[in-house]
Amino acid sequence: MAGERFIHRVVITEYLDVAWDMADERVQVLIAGEPFIHCRFLIARVSPTDADVSSIDDLARKRKAKKFEYGGIRRYLTIEEEVFAHASNIQAWADNDYDTRLLHSNISFPLLKALAEIGDAKANRVLGSEITDRIHEGNASTVAFILETFPELIDLDTLMELTREAPKDKLPMIWTIIGNRLLQTQPADAHKAFQRALLINDITATRGKAFVGIIQAKESQVKPSSRGSKRWKDITELRNIG
Repeated sequence: MAGERFIHRVVITEYLDVAWDMADERVQVLIAGEPFIHCRFLIARVSPTDADVSSIDDLARKRKAKKFEYGGIRRYLTIEEEVFAHASNIQAWADNDYDTRLLHSNISFPLLKALAEIGDAKANRVLGSEITDRIHEGNASTVAFILETFPELIDLDTLMELTREAPKDKLPMIWTIIGNRLLQTQPADAHKAFQRALLINDITATRGKAFVGIIQAKESQVKPSSRGSKRWKDITELRNIG
């Protein structure tokens, strides 16, 4: 029976539990009683003077932060203590209106979206604002995760608007995502978006994606328009980033 698979269950809300999964031998977050996502690590040994840390995403990037994960965590915590540690973090997240800064984005946003879809009124209310806030305030990797994970919630017009407002360090990633969105239907415009990403990029990972995008766009262009599409005319009216 499904109920016998999980032990040390901690109830967070009517939709949300945390428990040890005896089948997979790891901590799982359950939505409506079913495993949804597993908790990978805990973070410890963090300096209280890190003023530039505004989220768990920032914290996880700190060199001095120690991650306890997988089998190594058993040196420090029992199974029950590990479940309780993760449950405490998720309880704090739920108690603070699902503030996505309090969990790593690769857990908080999928959870928030899933809770909204099954009828959690609070999750449905805050999902849009959490996405908007983290796009503007989160680090570049967090923004990339959000934009790539939730394309149905962030349309092309919103992405173009972000190029007016986003800090420069996030622009290469945003232009690369715009290029990927345009690649299948408007390869000529996708090519220009990838070029924009390269012009201002100093992030190796994104630079590689932009180069790949340019190659794919060139291969997709049969008769590239010299005038370009109306969409690209809209894009080129955005702020000068060169």
